[in-house]
Amino acid sequence: MSRLYALFVGGLFVLLLLTGCNLDDDLVAPGDPCDDEGATDGSLVCENGEWVEADLDAGVSDDVEDDVEDDVEDDVEDDVECVPESDEEFCTAADAECGEVVANDNCGEARSVNCSELDGFGCGDLGECLLAEDDDELDANTCECPDVDVDDGDSQVCEQLGAECDSIDLAELCAPWDDYDPVDCGECPGDEHCSGELGECVECYDASHCNVPTIPCYEPACDDHTCGTALQSCPGNQECCVEDGTAKCKDDISDPGGDCPNGDEPEKQ
Repeated sequence: MSRLYALFVGGLFVLLLLTGCNLDDDLVAPGDPCDDEGATDGSLVCENGEWVEADLDAGVSDDVEDDVEDDVEDDVEDDVECVPESDEEFCTAADAECGEVVANDNCGEARSVNCSELDGFGCGDLGECLLAEDDDELDANTCECPDVDVDDGDSQVCEQLGAECDSIDLAELCAPWDDYDPVDCGECPGDEHCSGELGECVECYDASHCNVPTIPCYEPACDDHTCGTALQSCPGNQECCVEDGTAKCKDDISDPGGDCPNGDEPEKQ
């Protein structure tokens, strides 16, 4: 029995000895050579033919840094107060050329803006603003021009517009015509005067055709081709009134204490 026990103990010792040797052979240390580039063993990685300590924090640190930056940006965006866009930016964002627009602005606030009242918007003197209830919703808040072929020559365009004289700025008449040059509608014949935005030839009176009082507080003016525009030239800066078709200073009217009767123009003689 003792012999068998001795053999068992001796065999176990040899087995442990051999196992220990194999474990030592399998263990690798930094600086040991390796063949499988990129292979890992615990905290070691095979790089350039030798085992080195792996930089386990490299990839993680990049991801963490990205996450932190994103969180900071989100926090900053949350903390910054939204700056409302201007009325012009609001109308532009709504693709509106004219008319009233009711919508949420860039800050999510409800807003109502009449785009026609803003510089750079509106349809012009002859343009018409199409609203949603007037036409297809896709055309809402867009400008429509009169039925005039603005690609015709100047004389044809002037005739279609009913203009008799002067240079007519098409862009001022209708906003979608802003790419067209002004058209020349000529001059008025004789003593006639070109008046109004659409160039109408009218007769211009001079002072001899008006019933002018001794104190000339009224003077002829060609702009409105009547007997003139009231001038503050009465004594004591009195109003210039028109009573019974005659220009008079306020002290000279029948009721000087009342309102200045300016209902009629001076009569042409």
